[in-house]
Amino acid sequence: MNKKFLASLFIAIIAVIVNISVILNLRPDIQSAMANFHFTIISDQAIEIQTFYKDDREFTPDQVETYEYNTPGKACEVQIPVGVDSKYIRIDFGAISNKTTLSNLYCDVNKKRLDIDENKLLQPVIMNEIENIQNSTDGIEILASSGDPWLVFSVEDMNLEQLYLETVQSRYLVYKVLLCIAVDVMALFCMYNIKTIFRLPLDIYTDRDMFWDLAKNDFQARFAGSYLGIVWAFIQPFITMLLYWFVFQVGLRAGKVSEYPFILFLMSGLIPWFYFSEALSGATNALLEYSYLVKKVVFNVEILPAIKVISSIFVHLFFVAFIMIICAVYGFMPDLYYIQVFYYIICMVLLVLGISYITAACTAFMRDTAQLVNIFLTMGIWITPIMWNPVGVLSLPLQRLFQLNPIYYIVDGFRDSLLNKVWFWEKPVWTVYFWIITLLIYIVGIKMFSRLKIHFSDVL
Repeated sequence: MNKKFLASLFIAIIAVIVNISVILNLRPDIQSAMANFHFTIISDQAIEIQTFYKDDREFTPDQVETYEYNTPGKACEVQIPVGVDSKYIRIDFGAISNKTTLSNLYCDVNKKRLDIDENKLLQPVIMNEIENIQNSTDGIEILASSGDPWLVFSVEDMNLEQLYLETVQSRYLVYKVLLCIAVDVMALFCMYNIKTIFRLPLDIYTDRDMFWDLAKNDFQARFAGSYLGIVWAFIQPFITMLLYWFVFQVGLRAGKVSEYPFILFLMSGLIPWFYFSEALSGATNALLEYSYLVKKVVFNVEILPAIKVISSIFVHLFFVAFIMIICAVYGFMPDLYYIQVFYYIICMVLLVLGISYITAACTAFMRDTAQLVNIFLTMGIWITPIMWNPVGVLSLPLQRLFQLNPIYYIVDGFRDSLLNKVWFWEKPVWTVYFWIITLLIYIVGIKMFSRLKIHFSDVL
């Protein structure tokens, strides 16, 4: 059977699987979805109103919103976000004695309004240091003592979660259709460029013995003549990780990040970044370093950047095993999610291959390309981000801006595999986005390198 047909059939099957995965896994994130809790407040004191929301009565500071009421005797409209999965809402009435009246209580979910029955406040689930609650002409009058007055009422029967799902159902249907169209268009584009996609794997397979010999020799040659030899390949990353850990954990006293020890958060980001940085730097200069091979007529120069990418993976695999051991020491024992690390390694190899074929081809004609790559790598460790988490620090639009960086997907994927325990297909939007960007870069890189290679021997 025709090899091109088989390859196209393989791509079509992958596209179908991805479409099914998108349909099944693209759904609203209930845990991060928010509703708005509205009320009108009048108090005889300037107080700090705090609202806690939770799916149980174990209220924590991470789910609290604060409103400063600074105009005693004046009615103020208050809008406070609460999670749609909330079953209980707690209202704190400052720390001093006060008489506060609440009225016009309701929740809105994507502009769908649900009024809150006043009896919920008249008969709260639990309360503390509240002397009296009664109906008045202005609303629910609450007489609070000094100390820590608060009350808890239930919104479980309001079904905020169900209302949220109903309001976003049509929107997510559109998302699924658009994402499936993007997948299918990309599949057709890959079929059209089928020879380009499989050219490099076929070249490597054809010259596999020479390729592996060159990859191993390249790895050993970097440390030839030194007393410690290839040990230096492991020492430098260790020292770098130790330095970052000391600065952030000891010097800046960084605590846990996303409920995980900072050292695990740091290492799970640095280890894939070290590989990406080393592989891209080496592959960018591959033609310059192997210029004597480029000038040989019989040598296939298209495998040179790939040699650098593969030779860098030896150390990376060691550090992947190392962080798995460290995670086990901290109580994150090996499980099926660990297998997913190798999926993200494949993602990283393909991404760096595509970029390196572009940069290697440019470096042959413009030596400044290597310096530009170094600047990019210096900035990249901070904008990926590796040593800090944008979630909870930046606004949602800025978080999305950081996620457009395809390296973010890989770093976040390592953390999902080792710490968060999340499968890659549970993030269908970002998975599809990553593969569209990566395949485009890869195809453009291979095409660009192939068209320019006839000039390499003239300019090197």
